[in-house]
Amino acid sequence: MFDPQQYLDQHGGDPLAALRALAAERDTQQAERDREGQAAARARRERDEARARAQQLDEQVQELSARVPAEGSVTLTPEQAQQWQAVQERGGLAAWDADREGAQQGQQFRQEALLTRLAAERGWSPERLAKLLAGRTLDEREVTPEGGPPTRVIGLVSGETFTPAVQEFAEFAPALSLTPTPPPAPSWPRQDPVGGPAPATPQQLDAERAGSGLYTL
Repeated sequence: MFDPQQYLDQHGGDPLAALRALAAERDTQQAERDREGQAAARARRERDEARARAQQLDEQVQELSARVPAEGSVTLTPEQAQQWQAVQERGGLAAWDADREGAQQGQQFRQEALLTRLAAERGWSPERLAKLLAGRTLDEREVTPEGGPPTRVIGLVSGETFTPAVQEFAEFAPALSLTPTPPPAPSWPRQDPVGGPAPATPQQLDAERAGSGLYTL
């Protein structure tokens, strides 16, 4: 937890120096977030390009393969022959498989990076979060909260629906936290000594005698 007095003492009790240091630290963190956002955008762009290449090769291979006669002879139009030659120059089916595998690896790498960031930002256990995310897809998008400025958040994608992870996993937050809440201390009912109520104290006996009137003068 941020302690203003401690931070001020660290800068010789000078409020202006402390404010400048705090502003510099804030700017450094913002720059780091910007770099992470640029890296995520670059990874997303490379993934999309690899996926598009794989899909294009898949379509070309399927189209051309369907036109190859069963006897083994090839009768292609000049345009088809040029397309088939381009596929072969790129490595044929092997290149298509490699592009598809590259797209899958890029997607997996991005999912792991988003999971690690989300767990670190929320103070959650990465292992427990990974179990909740099994079979689901993470993404980072810009959202505009009500009454606030646009901000980029990590969330889950289901079709066309995007739900921030903080909202999706709100009920699981205590179980995901790396600092669990300790259970309350047990409370025990009061018990009298074995064999009956506790014996009266001397003060209680004196009070009973005074109240009986037997010892009054």
